[in-house]
Parts: sequence; C-alpha cells; structure tokens
Amino acid sequence: MLTQHQFIESFTIVHLQNFLDNYPFRISPTQQKICFPRFRRIACLMSDNIVFPPIKFCDDNIIDGHHRYLAACFLNCISDFQITNCSFSMLVYEWPKIAIDENDWELTIEVKKNWKKLAEFNNMNLAQFLHLYEYLL
Repeated sequence: MLTQHQFIESFTIVHLQNFLDNYPFRISPTQQKICFPRFRRIACLMSDNIVFPPIKFCDDNIIDGHHRYLAACFLNCISDFQITNCSFSMLVYEWPKIAIDENDWELTIEVKKNWKKLAEFNNMNLAQFLHLYEYLL
C-alpha cells in the first residue's frame, strides 16, 4: 500500500485534470494556470500537517492561494481562509478549464525563500524544515 507521499508523488497531470473536472469546488480561480510541481510540493507538505498562511478570497473567488486551495481540496483537509477586498476587476475561470503547467515556476532558491517563511509559520527553523523536506526540491 502506498503512503500518502508516495501517492502524491505518483499523481500525474492526467489525475489532476480528472480531479479538476469532477471536484465540487466552492470558490473559483482567478488565474488561468497552475504549476503542477508546486501543487505536488504543497500537497506533500499539507499531508504532513504543515500549516500554510490563509487563502485569500473575495466574492467566492481566490485572490491568493490557488495551489494551496487545490491541494487542500485534493487532500480533503481544512485550510484557513481570509476575506479580502477586491479593489480591481478580475477575470474568473472555471477549474476544469485551468491549464496545468508541468514546468516548475519556482527555482530552488525561490522555493527555499518561501519555505523559510513557511518554516517560521510552523515554528521551525529553515534547517529543520529542509532536513525534513529537501527531497521535494
């Protein structure tokens, strides 16, 4: 039997597209693409109970946190939400029509910069965090 990490790591873009096509999402995306490697990293971290900053939304539309929201839905776990103001007009998309990019949008140095903040958010130092999760890079 696969561990949750092994399952997530074996999860493909085809699996994710099937999920996007069938899951009853409650809030809508405001970006046209998601980064598959970033989604998998976040899902692995969430499956280990790493806490992320709140997903920001306005009028049932995600403002910040598309990958976090998608990973939380996929894992059927609770995530924090924060209502924010919409001071601009935004385009709203449908999850099944979101493009899934197989290319990693983040360089390793950017991931480590984000993980430094995430480690602090979870009361860890970066060295501890990297020791546990560097295999995801």
